[in-house]
Amino acid sequence: MVLLLAIAVFAVSIAFVLVYATGLSWPTAVLITVVLAGGQAYTLRRTLFPGDGDDGTDP
Repeated sequence: MVLLLAIAVFAVSIAFVLVYATGLSWPTAVLITVVLAGGQAYTLRRTLFPGDGDDGTDP
């Protein structure tokens, strides 16, 4: 839950900065933000929960 909140705050802040500091349109800023937030979520998940996800229980 905390991870999702952190990603949401990151996404909103990045979108705001992209629109008002660079002059990008909202759709472009949202697209870039989705890519950046997805990368952040993947990196945080792999950092907090290392391993390949295989617990060895499959036959």
